Amino acid sequence: MFKRILVALDGSDHAWEALARGARLARAAGAERLGLVHVRPSLSTLAYAYGFDVAGPVYPNFADRMAEDLRRVEEHSLELLRRGEEAAREAGLVDAPIVLHAEEGPVVRRILDVVRREGYDLLVVGSRGMGRAAGLLLGSVSQSLVANLPCSVLIVDSDAREAGASEPEAAAGQAG
Repeated sequence: MFKRILVALDGSDHAWEALARGARLARAAGAERLGLVHVRPSLSTLAYAYGFDVAGPVYPNFADRMAEDLRRVEEHSLELLRRGEEAAREAGLVDAPIVLHAEEGPVVRRILDVVRREGYDLLVVGSRGMGRAAGLLLGSVSQSLVANLPCSVLIVDSDAREAGASEPEAAAGQAG
């Protein structure tokens, strides 16, 4: 059974459902560790979001604005992970340590780095519910992770909760 479980959080409803499933699975499996990972954008990602190819002193307040945005994003990341830890404890996971991974950079690459570096044997992520056709055209984090992961993955279907499949065993059956 899975002993080291990592749940990817991004603040979406899908990710919170993935956390609930991951925490229940960790409790049921007697996991030795539950990890929570959130990946925040890097400086170059933020510069691109502002419409610049590279981060630089485009105007006098640009560097200050970028530094402030990075600080706020880091605070948000840590708060999200703390809320995730609290939710896992409220779901009954009291015996296993919960490890928080606040990462920065490309989402898929950083999640893969954490899985490899920390030796996780299961990654739990939420599905965005785009469907196969949209996912094929647009790509997705979960599809990229599945293609490159060195461990098992459980993609929690956002429709599963509505359909009544809320037990970890039902979720584990979907991953196979």
